[in-house]
Amino acid sequence: MKTIILKIMNKRFLGFICLVILIGFFFAGLWPFNFISENEVKWLKDSNGISFYGNGMIYTPDLLNEKNPPFQNSSITIEMWLQPKVKCDCFLARILSLYDGHKSENFFIGQWKYDLAIGGHTIKPDDNIKYKEVGLDDVLIKDKKVFITITSGYDGTIVYVNGKHVRSFPQLQLIYNNKASGYLIIGNSPTGKQYWTGELYGLALYNKSLTSDKVLKNYQAWTSSGVPETSTEESLLALYLFDEKTGTFVKNHSGPHDLLIPVKFTPFKKVILSPPWESFKFDHSYLKDVAINFFGFIPFGFFILALMWDPIEPKRLRVSILVILMGGGLSLIIELIQANLPTRSSSLSDLILNTLGTIAGVILFNIISGKIEEPDSTRYLR
Repeated sequence: MKTIILKIMNKRFLGFICLVILIGFFFAGLWPFNFISENEVKWLKDSNGISFYGNGMIYTPDLLNEKNPPFQNSSITIEMWLQPKVKCDCFLARILSLYDGHKSENFFIGQWKYDLAIGGHTIKPDDNIKYKEVGLDDVLIKDKKVFITITSGYDGTIVYVNGKHVRSFPQLQLIYNNKASGYLIIGNSPTGKQYWTGELYGLALYNKSLTSDKVLKNYQAWTSSGVPETSTEESLLALYLFDEKTGTFVKNHSGPHDLLIPVKFTPFKKVILSPPWESFKFDHSYLKDVAINFFGFIPFGFFILALMWDPIEPKRLRVSILVILMGGGLSLIIELIQANLPTRSSSLSDLILNTLGTIAGVILFNIISGKIEEPDSTRYLR
């Protein structure tokens, strides 16, 4: 009788541990449970501009000139007057991008640590188009205002900082297709997972490559009067001065395509189980994430198997496989829910690591319980 009571108590204790593990997984995987989160963007009070202080974005609600592509000669100039507020070392934050509305960004401008990052395309002599990223060191220093001009066309891309030419990328094109169009997104990536933190004071887009003299004149005009030298030239596609200081729209002073500041944060693109190579980067934060996802599920495999354990040999393998499937299924449920959380990421690598952790826990329990052994085939013949 005493032995039976001890077994029941052990089962109850194991059940309690398993319940704690399950609750812990859902809290760790889904916290802070913000299925509808605030768009963390606000107007500056003391000057023209807008502040991105967390996970937020602003964008054009419609495609840029869907019926009449805006970059018919595959040229563009972007002027940005901004001030970073943090060192972005967790992900490549997006300052601005042109999203095609389906799968990818036509181009992006972002921040990695203190560096300026640019994503575009390189066109080979055989007309083979390949995606390419380039960067410039120490352009985006925390709490330091900077005026960046990027011109791009068939001859490549040129970057100017505070009116001065700092780097050329001959084979990089931001607009590789003269029919390119898309949604202009500022402060985040289309998936909403790579938000930028900083202040933006002015933004202009032209459908041609400005000359170096024009770049310098516009820089001087922007920083002295808050507007480029002229806002009436035909090539000016968009001009955002951020001078409204209230409301949910930023006016384009050069035509249609105002920017929307949504009250609630809603990404353009929902990512479900992103492939491992998209998140891979060999650094401390990535290795820490790998360790958490793997070792975090070892207790699940160990204690769930202990709770369900059956010493009868034919059932041991079935129970072990069932626990592994339960671990993978639980991880899949969490990842699918995370796809609907703006502040969380749904990753296939997490699912794989969680399942491997469950397998490790199952193996560990089998080793400790002394149940891994070669089956004695003669016992079934007696």
